[in-house]
Amino acid sequence: MASSSGFLVRLILAFLVGGVAMALLFFVLPLFPVDQRSVLTYGLSLSLLGVLIARTIFVRFTSDKILRRRVLVLGVGINADRIEESVKSKDTVGIVMVGYVNLGDRIELIDEERQIVKDQTLLEISNRLAVDEIVVAVDDRRKKLPNHELLECKIKGIQILDLLTFFEKELSIINIDLLYPSWMLYTDGYRQRPLNRAIKKGFDMSVGMSSLSLQRHLWCWSRLPASSSRSVEIQFSTVRYGWVKMASCLKSTSSGACVPMQRRMV
Repeated sequence: MASSSGFLVRLILAFLVGGVAMALLFFVLPLFPVDQRSVLTYGLSLSLLGVLIARTIFVRFTSDKILRRRVLVLGVGINADRIEESVKSKDTVGIVMVGYVNLGDRIELIDEERQIVKDQTLLEISNRLAVDEIVVAVDDRRKKLPNHELLECKIKGIQILDLLTFFEKELSIINIDLLYPSWMLYTDGYRQRPLNRAIKKGFDMSVGMSSLSLQRHLWCWSRLPASSSRSVEIQFSTVRYGWVKMASCLKSTSSGACVPMQRRMV
């Protein structure tokens, strides 16, 4: 996980930027009365405290290893060594390299203690090591790969990635020397245009402002009964029973007096 100090700095900066933006919005638009604008300060303070408490509880009762994806690499050559060096230099927090399967690469650059001998199928190795992703990083792409075993792993829910996709997804980098045209053609991405992103952001902001305005009116209406200084007198009819008579009368909530309406003998 990221360091607590870095998270705290990012959180405080986010609340400062959001607080300044909300304050400017409240002063430009009369969303709240002037004497009620201190509610924003209280709300931001309580929200910041709540986020800190929730994160502390989550980190305290959740193991860091549970949230990491376990990655198995096919290959022990040059490409596998690129993954090893990149993971070490980038200080990745979301993945754990469980090992490198030796498929007979001519050049072996991975330490022997990090290598895994393929004495079982890839599915059995993955189940034994609790693997979440498999990265194909053999040096010679023309070499015969265990495609049938890879298909079995994919059917069982294990994600299969090539070298470029792994670098882009996990490390946020693209090695130009490994780039090939078909990867640019079939890879995910390049979906949203700037106009589409602007429309989406505008829709989100309009929905948020509409919700805020509606909540403001509901809040004002909910304060009316509590802020009213006059008591409301309500009259209702009731029937009183006695040993001899039954009488109907009007009773007031303010005075408590009972005014008879009619009397009749039982």
